[in-house]
Amino acid sequence: MKIMKYGFTIIELLIVIGIVVIVAVAGFLGLYSFRGEKYLDLTSQEIINVLRDAQDRSISREEDGHWGVHFENSAGGDNFYELFKGASYADSVKYSRFSLKPSIKFNDPASGANTDIIFQPITGWPNTPTTIKISSKNDSSKNTTIVISANGLISLPSSLPQISSWTSLVPTLASIDAGGSLTSVGADAVYALRGAAYSAFWKYTISAGNWQSLPDVPGQIGVGVDGDLVSVGNDSIYALRAADAGQDNFWRYNISAGNWTNLADIPNVGGLYYPIVLIAVGNEIYANKGTTLNNFYKYNISTGIWTMLANSPLLYDGSDATVIGNAIYATKGSYEKIFYKYTISSNSWSNLADAPLGIGLGGSLTTVGTDIYALRGEGTNNFWKYDTLTNIWSDAANALGDVYDGGSLTTVGTDTIYALGGWDTTSFWRFDIF
Repeated sequence: MKIMKYGFTIIELLIVIGIVVIVAVAGFLGLYSFRGEKYLDLTSQEIINVLRDAQDRSISREEDGHWGVHFENSAGGDNFYELFKGASYADSVKYSRFSLKPSIKFNDPASGANTDIIFQPITGWPNTPTTIKISSKNDSSKNTTIVISANGLISLPSSLPQISSWTSLVPTLASIDAGGSLTSVGADAVYALRGAAYSAFWKYTISAGNWQSLPDVPGQIGVGVDGDLVSVGNDSIYALRAADAGQDNFWRYNISAGNWTNLADIPNVGGLYYPIVLIAVGNEIYANKGTTLNNFYKYNISTGIWTMLANSPLLYDGSDATVIGNAIYATKGSYEKIFYKYTISSNSWSNLADAPLGIGLGGSLTTVGTDIYALRGEGTNNFWKYDTLTNIWSDAANALGDVYDGGSLTTVGTDTIYALGGWDTTSFWRFDIF
């Protein structure tokens, strides 16, 4: 009987050892590559955090000065970035210094060069738009680019997703009251009504980051009632006052001339009451009559004539409206979730999906593309986005503080919203959309 002997030949053993070595090397290289990418992402986020820290300090005018970040790519290989206070790095007070990890290098600034990013007080805008690029020393294909845009946005478009966020801006010239309202003209100006028993009218210049007083509206907005602003073109702002019966005034502000003109009052069928909405669509302005009435009108700018339209639903405290294309969208207010759409071409109203929660005093709407952004108001910081294409509401980043009566929103450009905090506050914020 022949006994079989089992075992490995030298060749088989070498093959097994070879396979084990290949798997081990592949695993090590994969882990090394993963660690390299992880270090790159972490370093990018750390740089962004320091940049935003400098920006926030400049916006709040901490220690009454400019703040910036210095990036150094020395020819000797000492790659670092440093937080500083001052209008220039050479004459600055240095604070925190951070060295890049040994496996990471700067591509921009280039070797032997440096870059200073200095943020302006109040606006937080950089001295110049620029980019900071870092990469792995062992694999230059692994890299990220940090973009600092002219309007102060700090982002990683080629890597980590960015989150829309709020920024606190220089306070309004005095506290806002009921009837506070915002509108914007062009890319550099936001206009505001103070509201309540005031006639104050202000302008915020975005590039300068400051407020200035303009000629008062022709009459006080009214105690405990409402006012609204809307801009048309680049030279006209219209204001509607809601006060006691018989005080339903309508005015136009000529920006280039710097003066107000009385226009034909909205038809008086009992006066305007709290609240009102004012919406511009092309050469026409749409307005409602307030809480106790559902009269809805349009004003033809060319003819100066008001025309009554299909009655709106009753709109109560905290109601607001905005426009997208051929449709006006309006909240009901009075702590209700109800949300409406007015179709201009058919002169008809319809109901849409309810807001997530009831909207109260200080509720406000504004449009960005096909989306509508909404402040809930009523002493909350809830902020939502409504997608007109899907009829769906979703949460956006909460406002920086609670919003009260007189809260208001306006859009500048395609990705920036400005907001008032409302009653008894000087809060003024910017929301950047990514």
